Amino acid sequence: MPILSVIVPVYNIPENLLANCISSLLAQTLQDIEFFIVNDHSPNPHNALQIKEFAAKDNRIRFIDLPVNSGVSQARNVALKMARGKYIGFVDADDYVASDMYERLVQFAEENDLQCVKCNSRTYLNSSRSTFIDSSTPEQIQEISENDIDYIRVFQIYAYGACDKIYRRELIGDMLFIPGLTNYEDYIFNWEIFSRCKKVGSIEKIGYYNVCRNNSASRSKIDIEKYERIYNSLIRLFEIANGFFDRHPDLSRYLLIYLLNLGLVNREITKNLPPNDGPQARRIAHRHFQQYASLNKRIPGCIRFLLEKRMQHPKNFTVYPICLYYMLKICMKYHTRILVNRAK
Repeated sequence: MPILSVIVPVYNIPENLLANCISSLLAQTLQDIEFFIVNDHSPNPHNALQIKEFAAKDNRIRFIDLPVNSGVSQARNVALKMARGKYIGFVDADDYVASDMYERLVQFAEENDLQCVKCNSRTYLNSSRSTFIDSSTPEQIQEISENDIDYIRVFQIYAYGACDKIYRRELIGDMLFIPGLTNYEDYIFNWEIFSRCKKVGSIEKIGYYNVCRNNSASRSKIDIEKYERIYNSLIRLFEIANGFFDRHPDLSRYLLIYLLNLGLVNREITKNLPPNDGPQARRIAHRHFQQYASLNKRIPGCIRFLLEKRMQHPKNFTVYPICLYYMLKICMKYHTRILVNRAK
């Protein structure tokens, strides 16, 4: 049984980026790895050919060729069901990793009996890779008790992207990504995972490199169809966050306020929609608003009141009133700070 399984879904990736990704995986100083590279019925015929060529040279590669496009979540699930590693990692096919990333992560996990370990990442902001942002989490180990203080600390650092981490297979268990959700699938996976995690850690090393690709799924222009997909994911995240309330009320409140930044208090997701999409955009957003309207005292009254005002603009819903936006931001920041300060 290999110490690590790494899963890479592939869909319509430029040949140079896919080659760089796979090469960086095969160059790992940790040798005891199996690689599941899943061709999600890519329209780029070169993707399958490239994977086959790499697989012919390295028997650690397991090539999975899906007959229909199923989305990143289902592509990961197919490989997850086959993975044999003690730890599981995920990589996006247009990114790449440092040669010693997985050796360092596995070593730190083994030495400290950790269920999940993350490294730092570099995110390139342009295709020339001349500008970038580095994350800067220090080396640390966090043991998680049943109090909200520990969970808020862990969610702040660990509970978003999946590709800068390794997860103990026992922690994942039979859990899978939700098929059909194409936005924030990593968040949904991690929120479920870290709600039952007991010991996690991080290393300082920058190990994961996010490549900027203008036509990637995460960077594509938001039209009304993508807007609806975003809200479908936010509705699922709301259900998870609200479900934490009985055991971890402060964590639940923290996440519910955080979610507003992604949808109902996010000017970016409506700014490119044409004005005539306003009524439909409001109908889509209103389903999520109704979730918040049902919370009563779980969300501060000032936030609920301002959200109600936001929903009263059906005709020009694509334009976010600037004063209302900043009032919501101030209220959210204030109440988030209260919750975070409790966690210090």
